[in-house]
Amino acid sequence: MIELEGFSVERDGQVVVHDVTVSVPSGHALAVIGPNGGGKSTFLAGIRQRLATTGVATLAAKPAARLSRHEIARTLSVVPQRMEFSFPYTVHEMTLFGRAPYRRPWESYSAEDRELAAEAIERVGLGHVAQRRVDTLSGGERRKVFIARALAQQTPVMLLDEPTAGLDPAAQEDLVRIMEQLRHDESVTMVAVLHDVRLAQRIGDLALGLRDGRPRFCGAPRDVINASSLEELYGIPWVEVGEDRSSPVFVTGRRKVGGA
Repeated sequence: MIELEGFSVERDGQVVVHDVTVSVPSGHALAVIGPNGGGKSTFLAGIRQRLATTGVATLAAKPAARLSRHEIARTLSVVPQRMEFSFPYTVHEMTLFGRAPYRRPWESYSAEDRELAAEAIERVGLGHVAQRRVDTLSGGERRKVFIARALAQQTPVMLLDEPTAGLDPAAQEDLVRIMEQLRHDESVTMVAVLHDVRLAQRIGDLALGLRDGRPRFCGAPRDVINASSLEELYGIPWVEVGEDRSSPVFVTGRRKVGGA
C-alpha cells in the first residue's frame, strides 16, 4: 500500500505540492485530477522519488533507501506523460526493457522474458505491430507500448501520468479493463493522473483533486466528486446530467436560472 501523510514536494527550493494525506490500500487506485498546472504530474513525480529513496510505502522487507536500482524497479513501474527514447527500437524490444530489472547487467533476456513481453504486447492490442519501430507508430500506439512495458515489468505499484492521452474510446476501454484486471487479480496498487473526470470516477477507488498544488478534496469519488467540488477545483461551473443517481455524470456548463 501507499501511505502519505502531510506529503509535500519541493522544486527549486519551493514547495509546489502541499500537505497531501492519503492511504491507498493494496490493489486500489488513486485518481488524481485538477486543472493544468495544478501540480498533478509533480505530485506523481514526488511519489516516485519518495518510494525510490525513503520507503514511505510498505513495499519491501527493507527500507527503499537500502534497495538497489533493480530492486526498486521490481517494485515500481511508471507510464510517463512524455514518451522519450533515443534509439529506433521495435515494439517488442521496448517492451522487453520492462524485464531488465530481473536480469544481471549484460545478461541476455530469457525465453520467459520474451514470452512475458509478447503477452504484454498482445494485452494492449499491438501484436500486429510487434516488430515495427516505435518511432513509426502513432502517438496513441506509442502510449500503448509504454503501458505494455509497465505490464511486462510486473510490479506491485504502478504510476500512470495521463495514460489515456491520445487513445481513442475503444483503446481507453481496453486500458480500463487492463487496469481493473491488474488491481483485482494481481493486487497492483495504482496512482493515475487523469484529465477525464468520468474516467477518474470509474477507475479510482479514491479521487484526489489538486489545484495550485493543494488538495481540494480526497476520498471515494462518490463522496467527493460533485458539481460544487468540481467548480471549486476547476474554477468553472459544472452540472450533473443523467438520471442514474448511483453513477452521476458531470459536465461543464452554466446552471439554468429562472427557467432560462
